[in-house]
Amino acid sequence: MSTGLTPEEVEAEAIRRARERIVAGGYANVAELEALSDEPRSAIGRLHEWAMVEVDLEGVRSTRPLGRPITAAKRGLARLLRQYHGELEAQVSRFNVALLVYAGALEDRIEQLERRLDELEPPAPPPS
Repeated sequence: MSTGLTPEEVEAEAIRRARERIVAGGYANVAELEALSDEPRSAIGRLHEWAMVEVDLEGVRSTRPLGRPITAAKRGLARLLRQYHGELEAQVSRFNVALLVYAGALEDRIEQLERRLDELEPPAPPPS
C-alpha cells in the first residue's frame, strides 16, 4: 500500500510527530531507561552519539524580513547538492567513528598499564 509520499516527506512527518510527543512528555522516562542499563556508558560511548553527522534541512532558513523566498532558494540549493553533502557527511562520520575507536583503544591500553603498575607497586597506604 503506497502513501504517495517521498521518503523525505515520511521522515519529516516522523520528526514532526516525535517533536510533538517530546513536547507532550512522551519521552520523559529516557533517563530512567538508561539507568536500567547493566553497564554504565563510558565517555567514549556517549561521544559515539555525536560522531554521526546528520544535517537537518529544517535548519536551512532565512531570518530576514520577507525571507521566505530566500529560504526556498536555500532549501532548493541544499536539495540540488544533497549527494555532495551526503558524501561529506559520510566522510566526516567515518573519520569521527575511527577517531573514537582509536580513543577507545588508548583508553583500554591506559587501563591495562594502570593495572600492571598496581600489580608491580601496590598503592601506598594513606598517611596517618
